[in-house]
Amino acid sequence: MSISGRQRAEIFVLEDLVRETCDAHEGQFKRHNVKIDYDFPKKPLRIRAVKGMVVQILENLILIRFTGLIFDPSESGRSSRGSRSQSNPVLPP
Repeated sequence: MSISGRQRAEIFVLEDLVRETCDAHEGQFKRHNVKIDYDFPKKPLRIRAVKGMVVQILENLILIRFTGLIFDPSESGRSSRGSRSQSNPVLPP
């Protein structure tokens, strides 16, 4: 995406952008045995936003998950940092 394209607000379907961003990380997900389960509403969610900023948010969430900095409530209130489980590494909703 060009620099100017990252700065312009437009209307787009959020689900499409989420899929595109996740598709770009497909190799990384496979290497780390991560499975993405999409649970989108039946009706497409159209938003007006700067697409590049939304991509940056999604990229940051993916990066946070892979660096183990996100809180995992299934681990009794502990951060998952340093205790990455490979048994079921699914990104949180």
